[in-house]
Amino acid sequence: MRTSTLCIQALSLSSLASAFYIWKPCVDGSCAHKATAAQARDNLDAREKIVTLDLVQRAHNSPRASKGRKRPTSPRVGFEKRDSNQYEIMEATTPSYSYTEGIDQDGTDLSYFVAVEVGSKKTSMYMLVDTGAGSTWLMGSTCTTDACELHNTFSASESDTFSEKSDGFNISYGSGSVTGSSVEDTLDVGGISIEMVFGLANYTSSDFESFPFDGILGLSLNAGSTDSFTEKLGESSAISNKIFSVFLGRANSGTNNGELTLGGINRERYTGDITYTSIASKTSGDWSIPLDGVSLDGGDLGVSGRIGYIDTGTSYVFGPPDDVKKLHAMIDGAESSDGSQWTVPCDTDRDLAFGFGGKSWSLDKSDWISEEHDGKCYSYIMGVEVVKGGWLLGDAFIKNVYSVFDITNRRIGFAKAKQTTSTSGSTSTSPTSDSSTVTPTASATGNSGSKNGYSASASSSSVSTATAEAQESEATAATGTAVVSESAASGGLLPHNQLFALAMCLALAVLGM
Repeated sequence: MRTSTLCIQALSLSSLASAFYIWKPCVDGSCAHKATAAQARDNLDAREKIVTLDLVQRAHNSPRASKGRKRPTSPRVGFEKRDSNQYEIMEATTPSYSYTEGIDQDGTDLSYFVAVEVGSKKTSMYMLVDTGAGSTWLMGSTCTTDACELHNTFSASESDTFSEKSDGFNISYGSGSVTGSSVEDTLDVGGISIEMVFGLANYTSSDFESFPFDGILGLSLNAGSTDSFTEKLGESSAISNKIFSVFLGRANSGTNNGELTLGGINRERYTGDITYTSIASKTSGDWSIPLDGVSLDGGDLGVSGRIGYIDTGTSYVFGPPDDVKKLHAMIDGAESSDGSQWTVPCDTDRDLAFGFGGKSWSLDKSDWISEEHDGKCYSYIMGVEVVKGGWLLGDAFIKNVYSVFDITNRRIGFAKAKQTTSTSGSTSTSPTSDSSTVTPTASATGNSGSKNGYSASASSSSVSTATAEAQESEATAATGTAVVSESAASGGLLPHNQLFALAMCLALAVLGM
């Protein structure tokens, strides 16, 4: 067989949707269904997304890889199969600090999840770390769909603190859905136990057969159909600093050292200072911040007035088609048949950067350009306006920064991430012996200026910087990873009670022996 097409599927997950909507921008135009970006936006009410597998990722040590790596079909070192969950998991290394949970992944850098202990008997469940989701839910033991049969499930008999609420739980995914009961119990993440109402599904659509996780941990500032985990975390007496921090590991680095830290910051995972930017006023319920600009080798794209949504539940980067077209126009040999999916020469070696807080944050080449496939390499910067007038920055961006989400001060901080291996961009620094864990001080200084061809203003971004000497918190034992954002896509943001979900199922299917 040989590959006839490579498509991205954007699955609309919305409690308001009446039909399951799959948007397939095709490189060769051969997909059965095709829609314009405007049509896609009309069908996306909000983003609470999930990401699928089988996408070829470029190796970090190789400037040009000729073979794609697929998800393994047999266990190997670093992967374990759980008793009920039938998926191979690339487990994270055990964190050295308290209030920290390792972020596991599927082995392809496409979905990141944590093992959460549920209820009084501490049943372990994999939950997607989704900073764009307001709702939290798990697959229940009464669910008998094929998707549930492949996963771990949770039941009332596994906890003495379980209670069922009178409200049902129903999230529409167009023609697919997750339905069940609203229940209350404890979720233990990184040693912090949160009592909250979440969904327990007795039905899940077949879409979840592709995903290793047993449910979704919603980390948005917005509440969805359930209690907000982020809000409950902010109310917890276990931590004095109402923050959480994110570090995403790369499968190709050889070690998955991703972490989600609650209440603190791990100095081991970044270099330099953390620069903070206040959440955009018009998106106060989302983890979204003003985007200073986008540049390629220092050349400014001329993008202004955009908002960047920082989202661990999305694999790649999505922007308005005109912006993305400008970006690829700066790359000799870049091509697109529909303005959404682009191919680039496989030897492309350009410094792509996004500006936040007066600083430029570069992406490693391997995070935004695929390995070679049939003589082509695909750009993971997609021309799809998921959020009207905004950029949705998923894991392709987040892997390059250490991210701090400040619940109290409603701001996001970035620092240059340390990765064990890298080729370029903001991940070029190897780990050092500096392992102090710190939290930002309240008196961080302002910062503004010009960087990489575009300017940034502290007055519009409310930027501040915390140095390595910032005051240590009592959560000194915390380390980690987590990001947050949720937004409506059509006509601006919807009220909180209308926000639920968009699942970004990105699939670049590899056929062909």
